[in-house]
Amino acid sequence: DTSASLSLDEARGKIDEIKSIFEELAEYRPIELLRSQRQRTDYLLTKQARIVAMTCTHAAIARSHLVKLGFHYDNILMEEAGQMLDVE
Repeated sequence: DTSASLSLDEARGKIDEIKSIFEELAEYRPIELLRSQRQRTDYLLTKQARIVAMTCTHAAIARSHLVKLGFHYDNILMEEAGQMLDVE
């Protein structure tokens, strides 16, 4: 009976491991469905990015695209702030 309960505990442990693996795979699923590198980058930028670094020049170039994505931020830090002419 002890071996049966031990086996049952081992089985529950393995089921928990499998569930954990499937939960992790579920996080990667959206990336698999996105076809282009641009789509994957946009997804990561809007859903998972905590820190995004870019120059002021690139921010100006990418601004309209970022607005379309609905990209928002809580804080911003700009090293090249002196080079900015307009701040929106």
